[in-house]
Amino acid sequence: IIIPARSFQLLLTPRAQRECLRAAHRHLNPGGRLIFDLAVPGQVVGLGVQEGQPVQDSATGRRFTLWTHDLVDHATQRYQSTFGVQEHFANGASGRPFFRVVELRYSYPEQVRALLRFIGFAEEALYGNFGRSPLGPESTEMIWVARRVAMLRD
Repeated sequence: IIIPARSFQLLLTPRAQRECLRAAHRHLNPGGRLIFDLAVPGQVVGLGVQEGQPVQDSATGRRFTLWTHDLVDHATQRYQSTFGVQEHFANGASGRPFFRVVELRYSYPEQVRALLRFIGFAEEALYGNFGRSPLGPESTEMIWVARRVAMLRD
């Protein structure tokens, strides 16, 4: 089972994370693998753009202004990123700005390890990027490979 694109981080509570891993566990045969990726806590979640950064689409020539604003709640281990975009037309007019809020939960490696063990998975590998380098101080990703080893706990 693969949970791609940091989508596990959309599960905003430890309970929701446990339920997801329990469902994966039920669907895997003994020895089956679960692979998922998470952002390393503390990494920038947003687009990495400045407030009001102008950009131009090289294919169409359309011009836009991008915004991103990130909030972090350490008590709940959540990031809240607000993304905004506004199009600017050739006649000098601008479209209405569009904003989207995305909330993600971050987890530390020790928490993920404990959760996997609790559900009945063994850590097979933990990489710091998609090139399979070890997790280290420069890593931006946590790529988890876990194997189903035990019966599901209630």
